[in-house]
Amino acid sequence: ADTLVAKADRSTIGSGEALQLNITYTGSSSREINLDVLGADFDVLSRSKSSSTQISFGGSGTSTATSEWRVLLRPKRIGNLVIPAFVIDGISSEPIRITVNAAVPYSSNTGKSDAIYLETNISTAKPYEQEQILLTIRLVSEYNIVDHDFDQHDPILPDAKFERVYVGKYRRQANGRQQEVFEKIYAIYPQSAGALTIPAIPHAVIYQEPSQDPRASFFSRSNRIRKDFQSQIQTVHVQAKPPQQHQWLPAQELTLEQHWSSSPGNFVVGEPITRDITIKAMGLLASQLPELKMAELDDFKFYPDQPQLDDQLSNTGVISTRSLSTAIVASKSGSYTLPAITVKWWDLKSKREHSATLPAVEIVVAPAAGKSVYQAPEITAPELTVNNIAVAELKSAA
Repeated sequence: ADTLVAKADRSTIGSGEALQLNITYTGSSSREINLDVLGADFDVLSRSKSSSTQISFGGSGTSTATSEWRVLLRPKRIGNLVIPAFVIDGISSEPIRITVNAAVPYSSNTGKSDAIYLETNISTAKPYEQEQILLTIRLVSEYNIVDHDFDQHDPILPDAKFERVYVGKYRRQANGRQQEVFEKIYAIYPQSAGALTIPAIPHAVIYQEPSQDPRASFFSRSNRIRKDFQSQIQTVHVQAKPPQQHQWLPAQELTLEQHWSSSPGNFVVGEPITRDITIKAMGLLASQLPELKMAELDDFKFYPDQPQLDDQLSNTGVISTRSLSTAIVASKSGSYTLPAITVKWWDLKSKREHSATLPAVEIVVAPAAGKSVYQAPEITAPELTVNNIAVAELKSAA
């Protein structure tokens, strides 16, 4: 099936900064895309396109074309903006929400130490147990960075699980000054209620100050300086999870999806049909997702594969999936109902419990090919008539 996917390298930026938008279309042939929909809230600073085609030389002889657009955008205003959905031949991408904050303030008393520094922030100071916290650390510099160990050190958190979900760099403008920004983001999951301290993380950088001597070479080591930093210590107050009768799933969003290899109304005795069920959550690790089970029915055999777990990591955190593929075989014709499947989860936006549900499925099973449903014939007892019965005595000759 054709697909159209749009991704931004960041979801939160400062006024005057640029973000990278990647749009990928996969289909039977190359296509063009209309970027005019961006004009309301963004300036397009640059754009490029690459295309490739894969040809299958098997029996089908099919080809798949991939087109990718790389677009550099700068927001026109501060606030909550949306990169709208793109559409190609009826296939639509998902809209992307972008938060644009005011520009980074710049002190009039800026000295050398202010021209290179660390920024540290967290997404929430009062998370629930096992809720995702995003820790963002930025190394910001107006000087040329010669060397650094920014991506080599992680926090030490014995009371929490964490994943490094993003490492990247970009340029931004703050009060007319160009800055190079190295950024890394961690998804942290506290495992118990109470105070959680995220300790300082050490970093070292070697940078090169502009020389005042016009005769000095750019490659001169005389103006190279080493500086050691530590990220700010962060303390969060973890809330206890509400009383639950089921598995605790604090998420920003959670959905259940299913796919059948053939319609459940087309079962035939002895022939398998596969049902794929996927639970998808924003803000949870795949290891946190519950086991997927189907209620078994009489006259059916269920053959589940091993579950597939996946974590997609990005600067917005973790999007996880847990998928289960099950082959189902009917042994008897008739009509049946597979019960609904429900997963309860805690919505972090509304602070309420929600449910994701796959409704009950009606199954119709036909007899196997060449066979009909056996019906016992109607049997009528015959009438018995007895006529002219003679009794003969047989005597032996004397």
